[in-house]
Amino acid sequence: MTRLNAMHEHLAPDTRMRWCRAFALALSLVSAVTASSLMGEAAAQDGFGAWDAIRAGLVFVTTAWLAWGASLALIGLPGRQRAGTHTDLSQPQPRTVIAVPICNEDPLTTFARIAAIDRSVAEAGVEADFVVLSDTRDAELARKEQLAFARLLRDTNGTGRMFYRRRQDNAGRKAGNIEEFIRTSGGAYEFAVILDADSLMEGETIRTMIARMQADPQLGLLQTLPQIIGARSFFGRALQFASCFHGPVFTRGLARMQGATGPFWGHNAIVRVRAFAQSCGLPELSGKPPLGGHILSHDYVEAALLARAGWKVQVDQTLGGSFEEGPENVLSFARRER
Repeated sequence: MTRLNAMHEHLAPDTRMRWCRAFALALSLVSAVTASSLMGEAAAQDGFGAWDAIRAGLVFVTTAWLAWGASLALIGLPGRQRAGTHTDLSQPQPRTVIAVPICNEDPLTTFARIAAIDRSVAEAGVEADFVVLSDTRDAELARKEQLAFARLLRDTNGTGRMFYRRRQDNAGRKAGNIEEFIRTSGGAYEFAVILDADSLMEGETIRTMIARMQADPQLGLLQTLPQIIGARSFFGRALQFASCFHGPVFTRGLARMQGATGPFWGHNAIVRVRAFAQSCGLPELSGKPPLGGHILSHDYVEAALLARAGWKVQVDQTLGGSFEEGPENVLSFARRER
């Protein structure tokens, strides 16, 4: 048996996972058929035309979509996901880098978060480098980034373990930013913790994630569930509450349905650099954007590529100490979703 086939055995769905998937498909299909049938029955009272067929078809699609989301919550409701048992680092510690891609962000708040993570990581006894990967196009903002980084080095005594790099060409956006770092410097590290500019992570969480990666050589990516913090507007506070209250249930359902072929949300996760480098090179699609060009939802594609190559991709909502900021209004939310 080849090594790749042996690795794929770890990804095969078990009986519970098959039942979860069957339940979600059945619920979605039954709900969609029922809703579209009721729409068709109502429309037939005065004659069923082409527009009625279109409306019934749209109701089928949207109901199936909503029912699929509801099925995730129902699957995640019973019981609790068990926390990982591996929390102790093996010595010597693996070389780990905490990568923070940024693009036109506020330098003061961004580097203040990095300083806070650095203190927490040191208190947890974790040895890790930091790298800020800038895609900022504005020259004045880039100058402020460099000044803020110089202050960060001075305040944290970070020379030799904290680095700043600004790309001249921001091809591929965030995915291209990470890919360029992996290609040029990734060989120096075994693991990479990928954050966003608004991410915060506790050192103990990072320590646990590294230990989990050490304990399972087939684990290519471990995704945490970031909790939204710092909201100020009514919309932001509502989103923050929903994230805290509903997020763990939906994520637990997602973990039970996907198992070792889970999601990647692009940040607040740890990756095995060798696996990522071997599996996740993204092509540029033919044609014009948005259907062509660089892949925008790169994180989900990268998770699928890791799984296709036989690496485990897992999401674990029991990992606390993982945070991010959310949009403060509907327009910001729409921009992020787009």
